Parts: sequence; C-alpha cells; structure tokens
Amino acid sequence: MAEADDDLRRRLYAVCNAYLEFARLHPERYRTTFGGLGIPDLTSSSLTERDRATLGAESMQILIYALADCARAGSVTSTDVPADAVALQGIRSHSVRSLS
Repeated sequence: MAEADDDLRRRLYAVCNAYLEFARLHPERYRTTFGGLGIPDLTSSSLTERDRATLGAESMQILIYALADCARAGSVTSTDVPADAVALQGIRSHSVRSLS
C-alpha cells in the first residue's frame, strides 16, 4: 500500500514538475495559457471563443486526476480536488514569476 501511495505522489510531483519545466522553457506560452496574460483578441487571431475558454483545460485535468488519485489513497488531504488543483496551479504560476 505504501508503495502505491509513493507512486501516486511521484506522479503528482511529476505533473507539477512538468508544468514548471514547460513554464521555464516556454514562459510566454505558459503565461498566455495559465496566467491570463496576453490572451489573444478573438478579432485578431484564429482563436475561437471555445479555444480561448479552454486554454490549459486538458493539462489542468491531468493535475486534477493526479491529485484526486492521491486524495483517494489518503496521500493528501483534499475536500475539493478541483479547487486544490487550481491552488497548486497558482503556486506554480508564482514560482514561474519568481524564476523570470
């Protein structure tokens, strides 16, 4: 059981580290997708309203799944996994700004 918990935590850490690595390698794209900065205007890009509304949603879902798995296993405490995932994403955003 402890080994499975360790695997789930390693997966969660890997997801968080992947976000940070992406942000380090592509800071402008990360800020546009997750930081709310530089969101393209729909009249001056090929982006649709749906595209703009769902920027980062798939990668956020990966974080939510990893965090939910840890919560189910008792590796982390969370009563609101989506909200806690957003909080983790906010911490990552702060870390990225600190690196820039």
